[in-house]
Amino acid sequence: MNTLFTNFGKPLFIVACIVVFTFQGYWLWNSFQNKKKEFLEQTKFEMTQVFMNKLIRSLPIGPKKIDSIFGPGKVSFTNIQSINNKSQIFIPNTKSKLKTKTTVKNKKNDTITIKDGNTFFKDGNRMDYILYNEIRSYIPELVHADITVYYESKKSKRTYPLNRSIKNTNTTEPIALLDHSTCRIHIENLNGIIITHKMLWPIIFSILYIILFLGTILILFRNLTLNQKLLKNKEIFTRNMTHELKIPISTLLIAAEGLEKYNIVNEPEGARKYAKSIQRASTQLSSLVETILQNTKADNNKEVLKLTRINLLTLLEEVKEILSGITIKSQAKVIFQDIDRSIDIKGNYEQMKQVFLNLLDNSLKYTEKQPVIIISAERARNRIIIKIEDNGIGIPEKYFQEVFKTYFRITNGDLHDVKGFGLGLSFVKSSLKKQNGSIRILKPESAGTVMELNLPLYES
Repeated sequence: MNTLFTNFGKPLFIVACIVVFTFQGYWLWNSFQNKKKEFLEQTKFEMTQVFMNKLIRSLPIGPKKIDSIFGPGKVSFTNIQSINNKSQIFIPNTKSKLKTKTTVKNKKNDTITIKDGNTFFKDGNRMDYILYNEIRSYIPELVHADITVYYESKKSKRTYPLNRSIKNTNTTEPIALLDHSTCRIHIENLNGIIITHKMLWPIIFSILYIILFLGTILILFRNLTLNQKLLKNKEIFTRNMTHELKIPISTLLIAAEGLEKYNIVNEPEGARKYAKSIQRASTQLSSLVETILQNTKADNNKEVLKLTRINLLTLLEEVKEILSGITIKSQAKVIFQDIDRSIDIKGNYEQMKQVFLNLLDNSLKYTEKQPVIIISAERARNRIIIKIEDNGIGIPEKYFQEVFKTYFRITNGDLHDVKGFGLGLSFVKSSLKKQNGSIRILKPESAGTVMELNLPLYES
């Protein structure tokens, strides 16, 4: 499973994102087209209602006097007949005898023609104006929309407002009128209306869904990647730890075996050499175990550290003394530069001692020549800035953040030039964080490494 994820994790993540985006895009596009079609059908239906209502209101008589024109019988003004998928508005003939043609005028001086039982405006331009304004009250979404009424017959074409071009997109299906003409409405910003009034919540839902999906996938991908790195680092840690522990254990076994066979009484000097070997191996073994326990304790300890007043120079001198055996052996120079004896920091003494021990030990180990370590300190308001510079092999800039992660070690292929567990700098960063401090790596002007510690100044 881990191998599958390592080899195909990123491609699978990309494919999953493409599938989700494609599905959401297809769903939104279909929804948009359906909403658009429904809105145009609604506009056509309401346009038909406008025609019918206006035709009815244009009659010059009240409902009680309809019989005097159409004769006895009921008249329906709301019938709509579909011819070739085009709606045709008409008023049916009554059973009574009716004049062939009647022309009347209503109060607005609109000319109305009643012919063979059918009623329509002679003044078509006014009907365009009525339709243009009335349709907005029927459909609230069109109140501020830019619409155009198209009237087309065999002899002429006109628009309202006048002199507008006739378009076939975003236009309702035509309604057939009795004079063999058609009328339809074009909505200029139909897409914007659909998105704003009909598709707003589906779009919001889709965006939230995509964000949730991508967030979940990214978190899952990140966790799996981190777990993969952690497993790899643990494997390296276990291999290094086994190697590191084998050396002192082998020394102890050899020394113990030698002492067992050795004649201590007759050759005390040789026995003393074995004893020193046992002592060195035991010290090394103790140091390795302490390093592991120290890091584990730092990770699991949730208690707030007790912070006290610590004299910086005194602390550094003690650390230097502890490492004197290594410095003498490697002929290293540890220089305290411009450190005022009056500088006091606020921290936990034991933790701070381990911090500097780890940093100086790294500077002593990771070098190919005589080690030179320069430690300086300066005040910055209520903080102390400490720099530790060495002339070692240095750290590549791309690893400036990585080296503070647990178990991480810079490798040369599958080999480490200097053995270790990859716990030192991880402990340093977590310990300083608990003491309200921080650490970062600065880009050196020449070879080597520059560590910068930012610690709180003790204020009495």
